[in-house]
Amino acid sequence: MDFLVFLWIIITYGLAAAITLLITISIIIYLVTNPYPEMERFEEEKMYNDPKSNSRMRFPNIEEPHSVHLSVIVPAYNEQDRLPPMLDEAIDFLECRVKEHPSYKYEIIVVSDGSRDKTVQVAQKYAEKHAVRKLGACNLLKTEGREVLFDWV
Repeated sequence: MDFLVFLWIIITYGLAAAITLLITISIIIYLVTNPYPEMERFEEEKMYNDPKSNSRMRFPNIEEPHSVHLSVIVPAYNEQDRLPPMLDEAIDFLECRVKEHPSYKYEIIVVSDGSRDKTVQVAQKYAEKHAVRKLGACNLLKTEGREVLFDWV
């Protein structure tokens, strides 16, 4: 009987210590961490190269009036083979929408974050092949990624 009481006391104190430790660790984590990541954008990342005017252009700001109805963001990592069929399908779908509503405008932004293949070059050549009015590139300095902007109107 004394053994069971002893075992009950050990389990109770062990459980209390574990809960206290968990609460202490949770409070420490809460105090030393930031719930939101610190997003730092370099000034150069806010610009893209416009090959038509051969100049640096600023990406639109969310507070500005919209210039397109839909932005399609395509995350791409080593997608040189799958990117053209995907763009063909997306453009076909969106062009049907433009035929139904002539004022409808859209853009497709292919974001390559450190692709080791020719994803960015394929996207740029694809845009040139399809006579895109606007094509730009922006280097993400912190992650060494790239953004390529297509604008079909």
